[in-house]
Formats: sequence, structure tokens, C-alpha cells
Amino acid sequence: VTVRTIAADPNALEAKNLIFNGALVVEGSCLALVIRTGDATLIGTMVSLTTDVGKSSSTLKADIQYFVTMLAVVALCQAAVVFLVGILRGLSPLDVFVNGFVTIMIGNVPQGLPTTLTACLTIVAERMGERNVFVKKLDVIETLGSCTLICTDKTGTLTKNLMTVAHTWWHGCKLSGDDFFEWCKTEHNQAGPTYLSHLLTLMSAGALNSRVLLEQKTADSEPTPSGDASELGLYRFFSQTVTYRLNQDIETYRRNNAKLFEIPFNSEVKWQLSIHRMLDNSLNINVNESSQDALILKGAPD
Repeated sequence: VTVRTIAADPNALEAKNLIFNGALVVEGSCLALVIRTGDATLIGTMVSLTTDVGKSSSTLKADIQYFVTMLAVVALCQAAVVFLVGILRGLSPLDVFVNGFVTIMIGNVPQGLPTTLTACLTIVAERMGERNVFVKKLDVIETLGSCTLICTDKTGTLTKNLMTVAHTWWHGCKLSGDDFFEWCKTEHNQAGPTYLSHLLTLMSAGALNSRVLLEQKTADSEPTPSGDASELGLYRFFSQTVTYRLNQDIETYRRNNAKLFEIPFNSEVKWQLSIHRMLDNSLNINVNESSQDALILKGAPD
């Protein structure tokens, strides 16, 4: 008995349980079965479609081709008229063809056109180079010069995708990043123990409730933190504060207070939860007295 399973819809885009190569899984876990590889995938199909598209000529090329075509038509008409006039006057057809038809056709050829265009485009390319615009092909200068608005991808083009902590708010107190570091270095008795307790709790929550991981790109390279841009910004900020306060790196503090359970952040609930076994409670965070476990919640105010 042969059993065949036929899909209800052959269009893969209509499937509700299909993931594509390059997709980022930001929450949960699953088992996946590979059904297509290489050119058979949707990305491979899109690549084949884009490579099959013929190269379109630029506006400058189209204008030059139109100009040369019109010039050739005019030259052909002139040569034909001269040839007919010579024949009607009784001249030798061979002499009229060589001295009239061919001469007029050659005389209408714009021999200086390529040199003139190349010189003009080179001058424009040099001027654009002075404005830090690199042009790979001269024939695209005319198209680029016709643009009135250029839209570019922001991240990686105009910015470095590097986020930093500018200010902190806790217990009615607002401080800049540099001032927060100064508070971490001293006890600040004039602020009172309540402010100091909340400050230490904020440091502990920022250092522990994080999904940043250290990745080593190559065997001889140093491990670098990897994760979401906002998470990396918080990681770098609280890494300095933990160093100032505890005189140890943030990874040591995170290892001493291991993560037992975690609910990752998602856009629906707008918060992230983690439970830690506080074996090194140097920041005096509130813990369960029997198990020494602490629950840390980080998310949006709403």
C-alpha cells in the first residue's frame, strides 16, 4: 500500500508552519525538517529571477543612441539626394557613389563624440569625488546627477547600530550616565539608604536580566558580546557600573548568580523575566529567604 500526502495548497507561502533560511528565531524552540535546498528554495528562486533580468541602459546611453540613429538617418537622406542628383546630371554612378554618397556618410560620423562625452563625464566624476561620492561607472553619472532625493538604509550607513544609555531614572531620581557611575563608586550617605538600595537593585537587574552572550568569532580572537542592540547598550552600561561597584567583571557576577528560568521579551507582553540563584548577592537584591532565588522583571512602563 502506497500512501501519499498531498498538500492542500502547493504555494509554500500559504503554509503556517514554514520557516525560511535566514529567519531569526527570537523566542521558543522547535524541530525543523528541511524540504528544499539550493535553487529550489524561495530565496534561490528570487535569485534566479533577478539574474535573468536583462541590463537596462542608462538615460545617457538611450539619448546617445537616439542621437546617433537620427544622425545616421539624416546622413543617409543627404547621401541619397546627392547620389540621385549626380545620376540625373549624367555623371558616372561609380564616381557619384564614391565622391558623393560615401563622402557624405563619412562626413556625418561624429568622430569627436566619444572623446567629448568621456572628458565631460570625467570632469563631473572628479567634482563628485571632491564631495566624497565614489562613482564606479561613468555612464551612471548623468542618472545620479538627475536625482533630487536619495534614500539610504540608516543602520550601517549613517549610524553604527550602537545604542548607549544616556540617562537613568529610579525612585524619583534622574541622572546622566556619567553621574550614575559616580554614584556607584561611593556610598552617598547624604542620599539615604533607600536611594542606595534602589540603585543597587537597578544595577543587579540590568546586569542579570539580559540575553547577551559572549561569542568568539575565531580561535585566536577575543570573545565579544552579541545580542540585540538595546540589550548590548544596557550590557555595556551596567558592565561598567558592576566593575565600579564590585571590582569584578559583569560575566563573573552573572556566573555567580546563574539564571534558572527565563521568559524572553516579546512585543505582546512587553517585558522579560528571569529567575536567578543569588549566590553572590553583593548588590543586596531582595531574594527568597529559603532558596536564595530572585525574580527580575524588565520591560516597558505600560
